Amino acid sequence: MRQQPPDEPRADSVESQERLAGMQREMDEMRVLVRQLIGTNAVENVLINGFCKLSAQLEPLAELTPPRRTPMDPKDMARLAHVRAELKRPSWIGTGSLEPPHPSWSTP
Repeated sequence: MRQQPPDEPRADSVESQERLAGMQREMDEMRVLVRQLIGTNAVENVLINGFCKLSAQLEPLAELTPPRRTPMDPKDMARLAHVRAELKRPSWIGTGSLEPPHPSWSTP
């Protein structure tokens, strides 16, 4: 077995250094991802807690809403529609103008 001189790097140590450098890069990438996830959770928690607090503050306002009305009977709805139609102003479109009375209609 032949030994390599000490000033030349061994092939297996170069490979292990490359593997170690690759693993270090992967670890750095994972650290960045974990930091992003932690940051996302922090923002999410702030939003959720903020909305919960806001909801709790607005809860007493629910008592101020007017009571819900029950739907009207169909007969009453028809009657109301009829009354509304009767109260509408007439449409004078297309009626034209009034003609003067015929001279024979006048009384002497």
